Amino acid sequence: MRSTVLAFLLLSARGGVAALAAWLVCRALRRAHAPSRLLCWLWLAVGLRFVLPWGIPLKLPRPESAPLAAAADTVQELGELPLLPPAPAAAAAAAPLPWYARLTPWHALAAVWLVGVLVLAVRGGIGYLKLKRCVALACKTPDGCFSGPCVPTPFTLGLLRPRIYLPAGLAGPARDAVILHERTHIRRGDPLTKPLFYAVACLHWFNPLAWLAFREFERDMEAACDEAAVRGQSSAACSAYCESILRFAMQGRGVP
Repeated sequence: MRSTVLAFLLLSARGGVAALAAWLVCRALRRAHAPSRLLCWLWLAVGLRFVLPWGIPLKLPRPESAPLAAAADTVQELGELPLLPPAPAAAAAAAPLPWYARLTPWHALAAVWLVGVLVLAVRGGIGYLKLKRCVALACKTPDGCFSGPCVPTPFTLGLLRPRIYLPAGLAGPARDAVILHERTHIRRGDPLTKPLFYAVACLHWFNPLAWLAFREFERDMEAACDEAAVRGQSSAACSAYCESILRFAMQGRGVP
């Protein structure tokens, strides 16, 4: 258990370093007006780094100073730490201990981590079911969306078969802009990618850099969607689109 917990902590630390590096790179890319879709790909790579068990092996030069050499040996051991516990060595036959006598602080840490993951998973599942129940009475419209008084603000709900929900009375250019935005999300696969990234953050709930990566990915995902939606349109159409999306974004901050 000790090796497994340490290996997972090392994996989380490596993902955190990748998230911090990506955050610094994204700040520079935004100042250079880089396309937001490139930033999304960068954050997706960070998300994969949080779950991939293998990494670049560390080959550190050995310093001449004894304290620095000891520190380098420690870092080298962490870099080569196995992600699976080694097979137990054969031991002499002895009376089996009860299960509670074999528990260690590492088991307690693993239990705390598991409780945190379950709490976040249950919370996310309950929020999804509540929102789905809230819009259960929405009716399908001729343009393929679902609308009704029960829909507080425009959003897309569903993983494999996402649906677009719109407030009742939304019409005209504002409706066209919102539908374009939500359909662009669906075309880009965001209704599936975002929950998967959230699941990665839940696995590393104790690491604030994992939540930083999720928040930044969410931000750049919205920007990339807007860029893709208005690509090739006139300035007037872009202005109308941005005005409509901004208004509903401010209204929908409380929607999970």
